[in-house]
Amino acid sequence: MRRTCLWSGVPPRSRVVASWTEEYRKQNVVEPSAIWAMREIVFDRSIGLIQNVILSHARDSLHALVARIDRLRELVPAAPVGNGIFIHPEIPSVLSDIAFHQGAASMILFNDNPKGARENAETYRLRLDRIAYVQAKCAGIAMAVLSDRKIRNSLTHIDEHLPRALSKPNTGWFIDIAATVREPMGPQQHGLAVGFCRTYIASEDIILHLDGEISVSDLKADSQAVLHAVWGEERPAPQ
Repeated sequence: MRRTCLWSGVPPRSRVVASWTEEYRKQNVVEPSAIWAMREIVFDRSIGLIQNVILSHARDSLHALVARIDRLRELVPAAPVGNGIFIHPEIPSVLSDIAFHQGAASMILFNDNPKGARENAETYRLRLDRIAYVQAKCAGIAMAVLSDRKIRNSLTHIDEHLPRALSKPNTGWFIDIAATVREPMGPQQHGLAVGFCRTYIASEDIILHLDGEISVSDLKADSQAVLHAVWGEERPAPQ
């Protein structure tokens, strides 16, 4: 079930964006002298070049998410199954890519955490301004996965979360695997509990990652909704 957007109470989008743009213009922001690229980088000059470049990385990650989710759905039905595991050499990299791009997009678009110890004042201000801009654009969107802070942290701070998880006693881990059900054959025969890291469960259409569950359908829908709201890209009709 998709939960209500965190920003459903945000004032009308046009008023918020206009106010944000006016505030931005009052700031003496040092901008790049020029931008050269082989693709569209600058889509909204009112927010400045720096924000456009940063947001372009989120846009790329959202496109990659949609493409890699589609690829996962092509691979799994065609892959042979052994002991409840789908066997295909591309599956691990696809799952890893999905996790990476979900974390990157969520960090750029929705990270409203307090100022970090290593984050200078200018970077922090840019982040807050960018989040406000995205919030205004996405007002009213029912965001199910992409803005989830707990999942984002488990993906972007994998170096912190994974050691704690892997230290659990008597636990075997499935990493970058696609399985038919949550309890594929194998670990139970050795008396072990099962842990999951970037593991796709086909029967539920979810990715299990440490203590979190990621609905693949909702993740794709979130990605397409944000691409439409922020960049005006065509949103596919619900299937």
